[in-house]
Amino acid sequence: MKYLSHLAAIMFAATFSNAASAVMIDFESVPSPGTSSFTVGDVTFTDSMPAGTALQVADFGHQSDGRGLGVFGDDASRLQLTFAGIYDFLSFDFGNDNPGFGDPFGQMHLDLYLDGMLTGAFALTANWDDIMNQTLTGTGLFNYAEIYYDTNLIEVIDNLEYRLDGVVAVPEPSSLMLLAMALAGIGFTSRRRNS
Repeated sequence: MKYLSHLAAIMFAATFSNAASAVMIDFESVPSPGTSSFTVGDVTFTDSMPAGTALQVADFGHQSDGRGLGVFGDDASRLQLTFAGIYDFLSFDFGNDNPGFGDPFGQMHLDLYLDGMLTGAFALTANWDDIMNQTLTGTGLFNYAEIYYDTNLIEVIDNLEYRLDGVVAVPEPSSLMLLAMALAGIGFTSRRRNS
């Protein structure tokens, strides 16, 4: 009976669990791609204006935390991130908010998409000190994201973190049926032993 109870607990945990695993990309060991698109782990980074200057990974001094990712060209380009899986948390640091360029009320934006549908739009007004000391975070299910300034500045980001941790998994009907059958079997077996 004890064995069957443990089996039921394991089946229940497997059906309703959702393990969180955070991934951090700090670009320290990422070589500079010199192209408009490259992949690190399960994320593909792309410049939305591939005809522009290539993406660069380098130490941008006070505008990055060691090596960071830069999307060069003071233009309307966006950094596009395509993920191999689905996540619900995305965070990154930014700092190229030069006070001599752009609108002093300009913002860094993060748009999250799931299969082409916008699931979250987040923005943070830049503090315009040109130092990497701000973090923008977005939540909501996504497998694609866009990062951009609304003032057409060069985007420099670092310490990108993404994970899946706040979504409660909804079990498939077949999983619920299997769990119900297992519990019924345990009940039948225990009742039969007691008789």
